[in-house]
Amino acid sequence: MESIQERIEHRAYDLYLKRGKIPGFHEEDWAQAEKEIAAEIEAGKKTEAERTRITAAKAAPAPVVKESSPASAPLKAAAPVQPSPSGKAAESASPKSPAPAAVKLPAKTSRKKK
Repeated sequence: MESIQERIEHRAYDLYLKRGKIPGFHEEDWAQAEKEIAAEIEAGKKTEAERTRITAAKAAPAPVVKESSPASAPLKAAAPVQPSPSGKAAESASPKSPAPAAVKLPAKTSRKKK
């Protein structure tokens, strides 16, 4: 495996060749090569860390989630009712919960009391 120094040397030489073998740019080529190799090393560390994290996640057992009974489940606070522009309170509609089902009540018969 190449050392970092050797990688920088090769990259600087490649930059020299890419420039058309024009002399006088050795310091710029070397500085550019150092930047590129440092970026590659840093990207490799990030990739290695990501691989380690993924491997660890696959090896770890899945967490056990206990279902709570409705009696022991914490109660959620009701959403505040915001007034509408007309001054009446607007009902807060939660996208998570469906609208309550309509309940059909028996029709009232009108009886006059005597």
